[in-house]
Amino acid sequence: MKKHKLLCAVTSMVLAIMLMVLSVCAPIGALETVSTTNEDKIDSALKEKMATASPDEKIPVAIWYADVDQDNIDKLTAEKVGFTQDDVAVAYEMPSTELLASLEAEEAGATDEMQAYLKRTERQREQERKRTDEYIMTRREFSREKYNAKSATFAKNSQLTVAILHIEVNMHQ
Repeated sequence: MKKHKLLCAVTSMVLAIMLMVLSVCAPIGALETVSTTNEDKIDSALKEKMATASPDEKIPVAIWYADVDQDNIDKLTAEKVGFTQDDVAVAYEMPSTELLASLEAEEAGATDEMQAYLKRTERQREQERKRTDEYIMTRREFSREKYNAKSATFAKNSQLTVAILHIEVNMHQ
């Protein structure tokens, strides 16, 4: 019985020591792996700057990573607004080439004819403008959400703090 207890105690002690060694060594090995893999991704100008920078100097950097799924954003947008980007257009007649040519030539009556065209198509053009605005604003909303979520996930997975990482999503508005 004493031998069994002694064997269990020794086995437990060996396992505990192995776990402690692994828990200390594994992160060190992981850091070395990350360091060597990421080393290739650091621009030579940045490496030079890092070598000459003081320990408390902040160096602004740009981090490139895979874009969000634009097809998914299009799908979400279409589901919310009820139409796709291809369906934004509202059917109405375009000004004739004769009218455009007469406007360019500054022919008499061409301006009045164009004003009549604009009046005749005002409702359809306004409807198309509203549909376009609705689609664009909704798509921007989904894009902003996806980019912010991706940036937050990146920061969390990279163990960067908000104070260190300033990610700005510049979207053309």
